Amino acid sequence: MRIEPDSTRTPVTIWAVSVGRNVYVRSYLARKGGWYRAVLENGRAILHVGRSRVHVRVVPEKSPSIIERVSGAYRRKYQRYQETEAMLKPSVARTTLRLVPD
Repeated sequence: MRIEPDSTRTPVTIWAVSVGRNVYVRSYLARKGGWYRAVLENGRAILHVGRSRVHVRVVPEKSPSIIERVSGAYRRKYQRYQETEAMLKPSVARTTLRLVPD
């Protein structure tokens, strides 16, 4: 899956997980991630899923219990990749965004 913060930027590959009926993403570079800063500023993004493009609103997740569940979902889904541990760091967990179809 890739995310396009706006029409002027190249889509970036991201890892996404679902918790319940919601889809979440995080920035591997925490708040330094360019795509992350752009989607926060815009409040919207375009997901590229296969050949489909899905317009979404991005909502920062504030609930510690949801953020922890998202961490568990990342751990389960991406456990075979060494980058997974970075996605579980507190600074990265604080960048958890819920994607809402627009």
